[in-house]
Amino acid sequence: MRALSLLKAVSVFTENGTKLGQVHDLAINANGTVIGLIICRPALFRSSIFVPLEDILCFGRDEVMIAEKAGRGNKFTGYTLYSHEPIAGKILLSNSGEELGLLHDVYFDEKQGTIVAYEASDGFFADISVGTKVIQTSCPPIFGKDAVVISVYDQ
Repeated sequence: MRALSLLKAVSVFTENGTKLGQVHDLAINANGTVIGLIICRPALFRSSIFVPLEDILCFGRDEVMIAEKAGRGNKFTGYTLYSHEPIAGKILLSNSGEELGLLHDVYFDEKQGTIVAYEASDGFFADISVGTKVIQTSCPPIFGKDAVVISVYDQ
């Protein structure tokens, strides 16, 4: 299980030792499954590429290793945590109508791509005094325009 906040800005290398860039974001499909990483490439004009989860060879502590062919011509449509169609900052609701806070981060299984927990914030001062909440779930989320709905008590 890994949080995007701990993975963000980690260097990405190909299996041949070429640095491709740094992890910028998670690519998430409409079913709430992590389908890959958005890699930010160093360039005069910042460019990014999508690397599907199946092209990622390993998630190390200090870097991510990907297949040599990864990121070539892959198109991404869906959600991300922070950049394109972001879900971070949206209200996190339980399917029973309880407001859980603002979505801050996700924890995901690197092998299967499933999101296993959501980190919710009640604001800066609450985070300092109490901390953020980590809410586990095994059911897929519902991405709405203004909120993300999750099943807190898996049904």
